[in-house]
Amino acid sequence: MRIWPAAVALLAVAASVPCAAASGTAQAFVDDLYGQYRNSSFCPTCDGTAARVFDAPLIALIRQDEKLADGEVGTLDGDPVCDCQDPGGMRAKVLSVASLGSSAAAAKVELRFPDGPRQMTLDLVLTKGGWRIHDTHTKDTPSLVKLLKDGIAEESKQHK
Repeated sequence: MRIWPAAVALLAVAASVPCAAASGTAQAFVDDLYGQYRNSSFCPTCDGTAARVFDAPLIALIRQDEKLADGEVGTLDGDPVCDCQDPGGMRAKVLSVASLGSSAAAAKVELRFPDGPRQMTLDLVLTKGGWRIHDTHTKDTPSLVKLLKDGIAEESKQHK
């Protein structure tokens, strides 16, 4: 019987996928998302992870920015989930998650780094796959979506 090896492989794959989508709440998504940073190789914008972190429109902007950068640093020059270059030593505290209807929420997060804390807000949307980030807001980047759109527009002008 070959069911046992297949079941073990399926469990291994399931264990590697963030569990927040299965739990169904925006709070669980945010808690799980920042819990992923315990793994030093966590990359929210990487191909294997981005679809479990961001909604499709934000992924499209991130990929377009990367394409236009053509191997160089684009408009997005860091990790948009921690608003940092290097999340080493970061501790995240979810301050609140407020429902904005049945398919939207806003999460306020305090990110503590060795050089001090900073706050960010995540605009969340409920997709077929679960909760995802639609936009982020920080003191220095009031809207990640606007930053990317503006950067893409500027880069597109330079390529013409």
